[in-house]
Amino acid sequence: METTALSPLAARVAELFPSLALASRATLERIAREGIHRKVHAGTVMYSAHSPCEGFPLVLAGGIRVLQRYPDGRENQLYRVKVGESCLLSGSCLLGQTSCEAIGIAETGTEVLTLPPQTFHRLIAEDETFRGHVFLLYGERLSALMQMVDASIGQKRE
Repeated sequence: METTALSPLAARVAELFPSLALASRATLERIAREGIHRKVHAGTVMYSAHSPCEGFPLVLAGGIRVLQRYPDGRENQLYRVKVGESCLLSGSCLLGQTSCEAIGIAETGTEVLTLPPQTFHRLIAEDETFRGHVFLLYGERLSALMQMVDASIGQKRE
């Protein structure tokens, strides 16, 4: 086992993303090296509906509000991506090679490390820990969706 310390950015990824903490040093350093590190102000549009997915964001600080906007001006918030989380729709778009169907807006000053599509695909294919992180994300969001459906059905029965 290597005892060399991780770079500061790789160490933050390991600290903030428990499902990636057990990744190899090489994987963590690759994420830090190949990811695009950005700090943005509140209100910054991180990604837009009907645009190609530019990568898989890992939120290091702040948060992203993910929503759909309709032609009549209504908005439907789908979920929030908080510190230590990644965007499910971005992962889905990358895996399915489709455009994003939602808008991501920084809720506060936000810091993200976005993995470019080629890095995301290589890590999914080659790294069990990273692949586990992505599938854990799917499991958590599906569970939250099921709870919302159950709550909605319960309200209709009352």
